[in-house]
Amino acid sequence: MNKKKAYETLKKDDHKNIVLVEKEANYFLDKHSHDFYVDIIIILGSLEIGLSNSNIILSSGSRLKLQKGEVHLQKAGLEGVCFFSARP
Repeated sequence: MNKKKAYETLKKDDHKNIVLVEKEANYFLDKHSHDFYVDIIIILGSLEIGLSNSNIILSSGSRLKLQKGEVHLQKAGLEGVCFFSARP
């Protein structure tokens, strides 16, 4: 997915603070949560999200929404990952 389309998709849902996030290959962040609702769209690469009862692998064009406080972990794929994240 190209950056413009991903950005416009989040903006259309009334997000105002949209941040570009880039992580290197195999980047890992252990279990954590956010004090805001997560809404991301993958632009390049892949990102694995580990939830309490399943794992989700996101690739270019994938969108993920998580509830505020939802515990998850994340791991970038072999090429790393680039995504837009809507923030409060």
